[in-house]
Amino acid sequence: MLCLNDHIEAMDGDALQRALAFLPLWRRERALAYRHPEGQLLSALAYIELCRALALRGERVQKPRFKCNAHGKPTLPECPGLHFSMSHCRLAVGCMVSEKPCGLDIESIRPLKPALVQRTMNRQEQEQIMASVCPEMEFISLWTRKEAVFKLLGTGITDNLPHILCEAHERGIQFSTICNPARGYVLSTARQGTCFIPSVIPMGKLWGADGLAGVQSVADVLSLVLAIPLAVQVHKKIKTAEKQTSPEPASLPRS
Repeated sequence: MLCLNDHIEAMDGDALQRALAFLPLWRRERALAYRHPEGQLLSALAYIELCRALALRGERVQKPRFKCNAHGKPTLPECPGLHFSMSHCRLAVGCMVSEKPCGLDIESIRPLKPALVQRTMNRQEQEQIMASVCPEMEFISLWTRKEAVFKLLGTGITDNLPHILCEAHERGIQFSTICNPARGYVLSTARQGTCFIPSVIPMGKLWGADGLAGVQSVADVLSLVLAIPLAVQVHKKIKTAEKQTSPEPASLPRS
């Protein structure tokens, strides 16, 4: 499930105080650690999107606590088996929740810096960016995918940045990107799953943020639908093998 708020610019001047009032004390202190009110608001809204995603899933916890690993990746001790990832830029903020490890990154579209491209992209990606009709958006698309994968892995950004997407493919990690030039941001998700990527693209285009909120549920249903016939086939094969290997019952002597 992905919850997204990309109407931040339309919020009134009291939005920060209302958001801070909703937060538990520990999260409020973390939000207020940002120097500028804009950063404080985005931090608060990210937590609110997490709470919204949990509520839509029917989770009982209302204001969850975090527990972080050695690299700072947060987990939800009150929701064992549930993974989440939050992200924000100045134009949008979101949270992804999944039964499998996941990553989310949102970035504003900004001017391209050639030095940054050379430092963060491999040769094929550099050629892909330069051949694009919109190099700025292509770079942000690749960057957000890389960031989302690192968030999924929970390692933080490593020296493998130029080649991390190749490693993600080898690990079976699926990722998708949605560009929203009208609102000025790019969003990428990473998840280990079967049907998430085919669902996120059409639902995001057709229904925007509302569609994205239901992607995870749709993907899980599709995965179940695909799994049922496979399970039936496996069950039939097991039964057939049992019949072939089972010894014939001995004939009883006639009296």
